[in-house]
Amino acid sequence: DGFVSRHAGGENKKLVTKEFTYTGEKLYANIETSARGGAYFTLKCGDESYTSCEIFGNATDKRIRFEDDGAVAALCGKPVTLEIELYDTDLYAIKFE
Repeated sequence: DGFVSRHAGGENKKLVTKEFTYTGEKLYANIETSARGGAYFTLKCGDESYTSCEIFGNATDKRIRFEDDGAVAALCGKPVTLEIELYDTDLYAIKFE
C-alpha cells in the first residue's frame, strides 16, 4: 500500500481486472480524488452488473457503496471482474471484508 498507484489526471481512465473471486460483504478502497475528481466501481459476473455511487474524497479505508447495497455480498464467491473508472484520482489499494 502506498508504493504503487493508478493515477488518472484530467482524463478518464479505466482499470479492468482479470476474473477473480473474493470473500466479504463490503468493498473498501484507499483512494484520493481532487475536488473535481471521482471514481466509479463496477462489479460484473455474467449478466449481472453492479455500479457504485460516485466516489470522491481522500481516505485510506473508503467504503465503496453500490446502488444496490447488497451487491458485494451477492457476488461473494462467484467469479467477477472489477472495472474502475477514474477521473483526476489516485487509487492505491482495494480490499473486500
